[in-house]
Amino acid sequence: MDGGSGGVLNDVPPLVVPLPSGSLYYMLDDFNHNHEHAVIAGGGGIRYSSTHRVAREGAGTWQYIRDKVQSFLSTMEQFDMEKGIVKDSDSSTPDQSSRKRSEKKLMSHVRAQQNLKTEIEFEWIRQWYIQGHCRIHSNPYWHDPIKSLVSSLGELEEASSKLLNLLSSSSQGMSHVTEDLYDVLIEAYTERSRLRSMWIERYRDPIFDNIPEDERPIPCPCLGTVEDTDEVVSKLRHWRSTFVDTSSDNPPDMKKKSKKKKKKSKNGSLTKKESKSRSSNWEKLKATMK
Repeated sequence: MDGGSGGVLNDVPPLVVPLPSGSLYYMLDDFNHNHEHAVIAGGGGIRYSSTHRVAREGAGTWQYIRDKVQSFLSTMEQFDMEKGIVKDSDSSTPDQSSRKRSEKKLMSHVRAQQNLKTEIEFEWIRQWYIQGHCRIHSNPYWHDPIKSLVSSLGELEEASSKLLNLLSSSSQGMSHVTEDLYDVLIEAYTERSRLRSMWIERYRDPIFDNIPEDERPIPCPCLGTVEDTDEVVSKLRHWRSTFVDTSSDNPPDMKKKSKKKKKKSKNGSLTKKESKSRSSNWEKLKATMK
């Protein structure tokens, strides 16, 4: 072959090796990247071939997702999602440095929480139920692990619900959080909305009309009560915009600041990344127009 990403390998010769019936051969290191390989049956007979690959213990295994979920759930008690604070922080008289550390820790936790929700839903639960009744019943080992993941997703949903209530009340000035917390939730729910749209299209694939009924996708029972992501994103953007308005310093006798507030309110529903991207695109557009 051409050596893959390494380019052409002129010094690597082709190999022809006679193998008697029952032979076992290994392709070591990068051999498989640098050579196309084939075993010729020869003699017009039937050849039986069995390929054995190394099984890796890591992402994609039950042990991996089980340990990841357990590890995360054990950290949830450190945070009060109803107040949006780290419980072990000194909230009475915090200095600016400790407040920044607490906010950073909370942001990291919420981002990990949302990423884990997405991973469980799309990499595990939906993948399980799309197989259909036949394959689900023929894999009894996975019944309990899937039930466990469904239960864990419920706990994460409950924590997210508290967080949404917090952001709703914060937009009315009843509690204080940062704009970044709105941004993390907007980005997470927007991504889940995109993935759910892809899965809707996947379920509409005509191929499912041509397979036995018990092998067709079945609804995910645990996802019947999952929030409408588009609706949540819409609410989050509204809350963020209101939050930005109410938290802006706007003395009535300062016209300049009043104009600044009005401009900020217009873009208050956008995350910082979206605002930056829009500004960047506008500069490119102006350059093109010139």
